[in-house]
Amino acid sequence: MAGDGVLLDLLGRASWLRLVVVLIGVACLAASFRLRPVYYYSPEMPPGARSMGTISAWWMLVGACAVIAAMWVTTAWLFEVTAAIPAGTGRATARVEAIRTGLTAAGGAGAATALLLAFHRQRHLEANAIGVEFDAAEKRVTELDLTGAVLYDWNFHRCVARHAKFIGARFSGESFFGEAQFLGFAVFGGAVFEGDAWFADTAFHGDAWFVDATFLSGALFTGAGFQAEAGFRGTAFHADVLLDAATFRRGVEMGGASTVVSHAEVRLPAGWAAGPTGSIERRDAAGG
Repeated sequence: MAGDGVLLDLLGRASWLRLVVVLIGVACLAASFRLRPVYYYSPEMPPGARSMGTISAWWMLVGACAVIAAMWVTTAWLFEVTAAIPAGTGRATARVEAIRTGLTAAGGAGAATALLLAFHRQRHLEANAIGVEFDAAEKRVTELDLTGAVLYDWNFHRCVARHAKFIGARFSGESFFGEAQFLGFAVFGGAVFEGDAWFADTAFHGDAWFVDATFLSGALFTGAGFQAEAGFRGTAFHADVLLDAATFRRGVEMGGASTVVSHAEVRLPAGWAAGPTGSIERRDAAGG
């Protein structure tokens, strides 16, 4: 009976030991990432992207040692417990159970190491996917410098640019910027638009300047959004101009701008109006 009691005590200890081994494995896994992160944030990547580091080979050696140590310590400890069992009263069965528990502990330590590798591999795949998407976006998001260029039937519809310089550019024929996005500044200073210029629903996230630009045909800005500074100082409108339905978050400067053709349809932003001579002037809310 005494041997059976010791055997039951052994089995009870073995069950608790397995749980402890699992908890220790989880703790070691968490500590490995806490003490030596396998990824790091990179300022060269977009928000949310992570550039992966490498796991040192020393962690593999630590994992192997953990497996051996878990098996040896567990088996040795339980063998000491089985020594209290009288010979011939289940000692052999108890020692088999001790060996089995030792192997289970080793398996738990090995599983923790495997989990570490699997987690790193998954994070690496996710980071790589973000990097691929970022590279693809970078190919679409460009910086344009078309200063002094002559552009025929320019089509920038639904395109994206980080910064854009069209200083002194000449747009021959119609130009399409509808639903395009300018993430940084967009400068059209001195540009000449010979045909209709379509800026419907265009998003200007940075400063947008059309200083001294010339619109020989329609200037259509219906639905355009200006999130930063916007200026049409000195701009000459020779035909229809539709700016009333555009959104100017920080206001707009149109001092020195003018409408050249008297019969053109002129819709200006709130606070601005064309005078008798065609010059565009600031007006207060009362219209004075």
